[in-house]
Amino acid sequence: MGIASIETGLERGRSQHALACKRCGSMAQQLLDGELTASFPDFKRSKLPPVYVRSQLLVCLDCGFAELIIPGAELETLKQGATGSETKAIR
Repeated sequence: MGIASIETGLERGRSQHALACKRCGSMAQQLLDGELTASFPDFKRSKLPPVYVRSQLLVCLDCGFAELIIPGAELETLKQGATGSETKAIR
C-alpha cells in the first residue's frame, strides 16, 4: 500500500465519506491523535534509542486495525537505524 493511499484514507477519515476498514470492511472508523515509540526488535540494534512518533491514526472501532503515516524526520531516523541490517523492510 502506498503512502498516497494512506494519506487519502486519513483525509477521508476526517470527513463523513470515510472509506471502509481495509481489514473488516466496517465504516466505524475514527481519526485520532496518537503517540508511539518505535524501536528495533533485534539484539544487534537494541542499543539504538527509540524513535518517538506523533501522528494521526485512522482506527477501526470494530476490529482495531489502524493506519498512520510516520512524519519525515522520524522516518529518516528509522531509515538510518535500518541501514546495514540484515532485516529487510516489509512493503
